[in-house]
Amino acid sequence: MAEPTRCASALDRSTALLTLTLLVLVGCAASAPTGVATEGSPSGSAAKAHPATRLSSTPQRPTRPDSPPPDGSPPATILVAGDIASCGWHADGATARLIEGIPGTVMTAGDNAYQTGTRSQFRRCYDPTWGRFRGRTRPVTGNHDWYTSGASGYFEYFGDRAGPAGKGYYAFDAGTWRVYALVSDCDAVGGCDSESRQRRWLERDLEEHPRRCVLAVWHRPRWSSGPHGSSRGAASPMLRALYREGADVVVNGHDHIYERFGLAEPDGTPDAAHGVRQFIVGTGGAPHYGIQRPYAPNSRFRDNTSHGVLRLTLEDGAYSWEFVPVAGDVFTDSGDSACHGPPPGSDPALMDPLRW
Repeated sequence: MAEPTRCASALDRSTALLTLTLLVLVGCAASAPTGVATEGSPSGSAAKAHPATRLSSTPQRPTRPDSPPPDGSPPATILVAGDIASCGWHADGATARLIEGIPGTVMTAGDNAYQTGTRSQFRRCYDPTWGRFRGRTRPVTGNHDWYTSGASGYFEYFGDRAGPAGKGYYAFDAGTWRVYALVSDCDAVGGCDSESRQRRWLERDLEEHPRRCVLAVWHRPRWSSGPHGSSRGAASPMLRALYREGADVVVNGHDHIYERFGLAEPDGTPDAAHGVRQFIVGTGGAPHYGIQRPYAPNSRFRDNTSHGVLRLTLEDGAYSWEFVPVAGDVFTDSGDSACHGPPPGSDPALMDPLRW
């Protein structure tokens, strides 16, 4: 998969399919297509059809004085996966049928329409499958969507569902949670560092809309055991801002695998009290990639045998997750956790940027 640019060249477009194919072949040669649990009590299964053992952790409750009181809203459901639709694939149709039977808000984790996110590819490939529930979809861009200049096919297809025109990043409320849809292709939005428009907007929105629980979705993962590997440049600045404000969950795509990480600081240091839990859910329809060894730091569970979506149940002060496979696939992973507040000493002036 080539690196994204704001205006893809003709060469990018003509080689995108070949590059994707090579990644699949190389990845498959590098690893066996099996789910692997690394926690003491397994929480998933690639070989058995029975539900996974649920994990449970109870970080301390937040004490943010500016958090709004509980409003009694019922739990919100988010269904999320990335790396989704192509006219030459069939798994995107299977995940679409799965989603149609589950109520809730649908989020994409990028790479919505392969290979280059054109208007035609959204109309011919995405619309017949995931387009059936466009009215309840909150999309996120991926690098393949930006292969069309300005991601124009993406913005034209989703319209105001994609947030302010031309930006690609936005926020919304789901029950008592604040949810962020962000852009990890930094060149497309003027950068991702502390002086970029997106980063300044994110920090401002976190301050203006304090919530006990926060979820963020973008495409390129900070940590990954897939062939693309961990992405320091794009993900780190956003993850630092989210961690500092006590965010709970981040969901990514890009590598066509499922992977769950333990609670951690932005540099990967385990932090059971205040860490962010990262998921990779690149299982929306694209062919699976191989899983690489050694695994990424803090990786707890990973699988490349099943397509499906991650169902997040967002409650007041807590959440649960469940990977729901398509019909015929058997891998599952599930668990739950309380939300937490920001870490001690999280004043931006006290955070050493060189540490990250």
